[in-house]
Amino acid sequence: MAKEISTSAKEDQAFEDNEHAKFATDVIKLYEATIAGKLADHDNADSDDVRSVAFGLATLKQAVDYFLQRCPDELVAAHGMHHANAILEALTTPGMHPVWRHIKALQGRKYMPHLAPDVATVQTIRDMLGGIVLAYKEASGVDSVLKAAEAVADGIKPAAFKFSADQARKWAGRENAGGYERRFLAYTAAVPNCNSPTERVLIVGRAELYPLVSVPKAKAD
Repeated sequence: MAKEISTSAKEDQAFEDNEHAKFATDVIKLYEATIAGKLADHDNADSDDVRSVAFGLATLKQAVDYFLQRCPDELVAAHGMHHANAILEALTTPGMHPVWRHIKALQGRKYMPHLAPDVATVQTIRDMLGGIVLAYKEASGVDSVLKAAEAVADGIKPAAFKFSADQARKWAGRENAGGYERRFLAYTAAVPNCNSPTERVLIVGRAELYPLVSVPKAKAD
């Protein structure tokens, strides 16, 4: 009986491994077709999960390529775009990259996602959100900070850092918010023009903010 259970477990593991391999293969095929502009020639039988991963990776790759082609080397270095490109390559081609250690760590039992960020990080998050509000107001032309704050609160919703439009409005008055406003407006030049000016602000804001709020239960206060 024990031998039958062991054999069944091995078969289940083999099936799971094959499913994972097929998923990765399907993602890469669709990703490469998207990057090459050959979606019309691609078999459209992929699952929603495959499309979600492949199209997401393709969009990130196009954004990184756009940035690399149009920005000075010193700006690229400051933003770690070459590192971002290396991570995308690692996720779409066989090979070794530290990102896999990070992914395994996130899946491990010892990872403690409930730990809140330190006080300095929370202060930076508030400064950045204030800057996003000011940048949104500038890009949209709305006549009040509150309206911009409402749009930001609706467009940026990190699960790990809850905040209200009124909080975002107050943070727009923080001493460092203006510096982040100028920074975010400058960075929007790297976002494809197919996005509206306000959407470019939100895209940049999410990209800059989310790495800081990836730890759940950060408190807005």
